[in-house]
Amino acid sequence: MITARDAALSILVKMEEGEKIGDLLNALPDAHPAFKNEDIRLVRRLVKGTKEEQLYLDYLIDQVSKLPAERMKPVIRNALRMGFYQKAFMDRVPPRAAIYETVASVKKTRQKSLAGFVNGVLRSAYRKTDWAPVPEYIKLGLPEWMMKLFVKEFGEENTAKMAAAFKGPQKVYIRFRGDASLDGKRIEILKACGVDAEKASFPERAWSISGSDDIRRIPLFAAGEMTVQDISSMLVGYLAGKLGGETVLDVCAAPGGKSLFAADVLPDAMVLSCDKSDRKCALISENTARAGAPNIKVICQDAAAFVPEWEEAMDIVIADLPCSGLGVLGRKPDIKYNASPSEIAQLAKLQREILDNVRKYVRPGGVLIYSTCTVTKEENEGGRDYILSHSSLVPEDITPLLPEVLQSRETAREGYIRTLPGIDPCDGFFISVFRKKI
Repeated sequence: MITARDAALSILVKMEEGEKIGDLLNALPDAHPAFKNEDIRLVRRLVKGTKEEQLYLDYLIDQVSKLPAERMKPVIRNALRMGFYQKAFMDRVPPRAAIYETVASVKKTRQKSLAGFVNGVLRSAYRKTDWAPVPEYIKLGLPEWMMKLFVKEFGEENTAKMAAAFKGPQKVYIRFRGDASLDGKRIEILKACGVDAEKASFPERAWSISGSDDIRRIPLFAAGEMTVQDISSMLVGYLAGKLGGETVLDVCAAPGGKSLFAADVLPDAMVLSCDKSDRKCALISENTARAGAPNIKVICQDAAAFVPEWEEAMDIVIADLPCSGLGVLGRKPDIKYNASPSEIAQLAKLQREILDNVRKYVRPGGVLIYSTCTVTKEENEGGRDYILSHSSLVPEDITPLLPEVLQSRETAREGYIRTLPGIDPCDGFFISVFRKKI
């Protein structure tokens, strides 16, 4: 019989092979239909927590094991991380149970001959009392280079707040669609499903929800009456609605949340929702079909490849571009172990190449909305500065367009806004708005 710990170990190993934490955790209910809600919650806690604290867990493992964690086989390394995580962060799990269950999971793998090694390391850890002092970057749960970058750009206090916000449960935000007069009844439906809802800071009709182990099984989601999207990301569609237009192009649209928001707030507009692969376009199509948005057309198109017939044809171009994702580490902790300064530089270069292309699609008097889900200045303000110096686009004052709670942001007058986890009640996000001169 497969246990929750077996499933968690399998997911942790698959993540080292390149699979994404979000895809793996979202698939849990279907992959293990016999799991109860408490099993699903335990798997998610073990996987996400172990990945969040990986730097710290490896630091502890290396003090007990003669073989460093980085040199271990992936199954053994992740089994030990999971066992150490239960010791350090799950007080309600008895030591005997944590050790026994972890070893039992290893015995079900191809590395079962190393179960004794895992047992010995874990028992040594539970006996050890003289642990070495923990470096600051490990306490924060950030690679050292990343901590230094954040401190340089945001200061020590904000870096600490961000690091803390990246750990633990993350709020899940939803937005109601369709007839707003039904929202009260929809809240009652959520409650009947065991889901608690709390009004979000912004925008309208956005709520944070808790209590659901599988959002896909909420009737409102299945019926397309609500979408799941962080409120920072919702701001893109919100601004598109305030700016208005008859033609909207979303160039890197998967999974389709921004396109759908734009289609909802601009029901008379045609929204072209694009991405470069069949897989991503299928995901957009799945989400927009469930929602029932007739004014969205899904097109498989690489944002870096020029489409002549789109030149100066769009009222609004949404360019939420590929980025390092350092604003969403709370939801995707695996990102921080794969990111690097060189990758950030490469992504910034790619963003500029795409911006050189998609800015040509904006009609005179039209608008470009450039956004990312990262926090680095190289990718954000750097991209904004590039647009201003390489095009006829000018900043658009978005102060009167923003939700009231955000209108005091000084940068809004210059056409952009940045949110930071731990400082703002949402993911780290950057949005910059430009208008093309007539």
